[in-house]
Amino acid sequence: MNTKLIMITVLGALVLTAGAEEFYLKHDKTGKVYGPFSTTPKTKVSVDNTTFTVVQKSLSEVERKLSQIIISETSFRNANVRDTIAWLRTMTAEFDPKRTGVNFVMIEPKPDKTKENKINRSYAEFINKGRPVNITLLNASSLQILKLIMEKSGNSYETSKNTVTIHLTN
Repeated sequence: MNTKLIMITVLGALVLTAGAEEFYLKHDKTGKVYGPFSTTPKTKVSVDNTTFTVVQKSLSEVERKLSQIIISETSFRNANVRDTIAWLRTMTAEFDPKRTGVNFVMIEPKPDKTKENKINRSYAEFINKGRPVNITLLNASSLQILKLIMEKSGNSYETSKNTVTIHLTN
């Protein structure tokens, strides 16, 4: 049986656990984190010869702030990640009771010099990192919106005390 299929089956069973808390899976060898999923923390999950440990990730200070900033309406149609994050930056300031918003920083990947097309890419390709974002939401938290933008665009983020760093993909 395919490893990915086994993993999806195991994870699907974990997600269906009633009354469970949100968790992430951390690969014991690589340290890569997958999730969020739901089950009891510190459970060991094995897929073929690979072992995962269920870990619980608490929200950072900026994620707590984002989860408390509710935006009444969000709608993107074929938007690029830069435009969506610029919009989110503006909206977090507008809907933040303190009017301070959240700091967003975008990090470009280092160019892959082994691929000529990466070095000579056009300006439009540079601006439109990732897949197009299509989202329509009502009364969603800024954190939910950020997570959907990252999921839809194929990019990722990490947080520090007061900043969200967006890691753009090639």
